[in-house]
Amino acid sequence: MTQPTDGDLLTINQLAAKLHMHPGTVRGLWRKKAIPGIKIGHRTLRFEYPAVLDALRTAGAADDVAPTEMERHLRVADAIRADGAKGNTRKPLPVAAHLRADGAANQA
Repeated sequence: MTQPTDGDLLTINQLAAKLHMHPGTVRGLWRKKAIPGIKIGHRTLRFEYPAVLDALRTAGAADDVAPTEMERHLRVADAIRADGAKGNTRKPLPVAAHLRADGAANQA
């Protein structure tokens, strides 16, 4: 099999190898519409390397790529910490007596 040139259409595995990414990451970027791809038939997906590079550069500059789940969790955690720093603390949940270190009953 010959190596693809820049003008050729690449498979997910070929594109992932060129970008040094996992094929699942490439597929996820395509599903999020962060990179362009050509769907051929029901299962075949191909990519033009120059178009993908342009899309990644644009997405990197504009930060259009959706945040990862970890980034969303970190934002929520930061918002909770900021809320507590403003004095908006909530009453802690009661702890069962058998779980408390001192063995005392909860003060409700």
